[in-house]
Amino acid sequence: LAQTNKSLTEIMRSINQSILTINQDSTINPEFSSRTVDIYGPQLVPGTSFVDLISDSEGKKAYWKKWIHLAFPNRFLEWNNVVALMPDKKLSYHVSPDHPAKQIRLNILPIDVEEKGQSTRQKLMVISTDITREEELEKKISNDGRKNQMTITLLRSRSMFDDYCAETQHRFRTAADLFNQESLAKKDVEELFRIIHTIKGSGASLNLFPLTELCHQLESELAQVPAAEGVF
Repeated sequence: LAQTNKSLTEIMRSINQSILTINQDSTINPEFSSRTVDIYGPQLVPGTSFVDLISDSEGKKAYWKKWIHLAFPNRFLEWNNVVALMPDKKLSYHVSPDHPAKQIRLNILPIDVEEKGQSTRQKLMVISTDITREEELEKKISNDGRKNQMTITLLRSRSMFDDYCAETQHRFRTAADLFNQESLAKKDVEELFRIIHTIKGSGASLNLFPLTELCHQLESELAQVPAAEGVF
């Protein structure tokens, strides 16, 4: 038994994931992998609520508690159906306010024990994987792909890009003239919106992603302007 416990301890130390178990009341049991503390930080304390650890809002905490209660023996639901109802399969978790959020993928499995021919669910195993770096790389690859796509489009459509630049400069001058007025009326705001929308639409056809995203933000700002004459 001592050798078995030693082997299990060594395995738990070598695993590069957080593995812990929780009870039906969501309390954390004292046995967990060494990676668990690295991921969740000093807030993780055996005997405290896992739900309180991963959730800030009372609404989300209530949802998790209901789900954990559901996850214990339920003759109406298969485990795959229980998992489908999980409140979150990925968390944005802050070890402390001074640290950037970690992105954590959750996988939860039942721990059942056979007793006298009957299966009893004793605990839930929570497997947490820090995917922060993975998501950062995916984002970088996505951004690099967008840049490459934009470059290829511009190389293939040079004359179209030149025409777009000339038209956009003219539209920018029109927008600048509107902003230089002493006040902006409703029709001026509508004209600015139209100009920005046109720049965005034409830019999208050339895969000018940074410009189209900026135009989208400007549209959102203009949409907040009150619909009245002489707003500025």
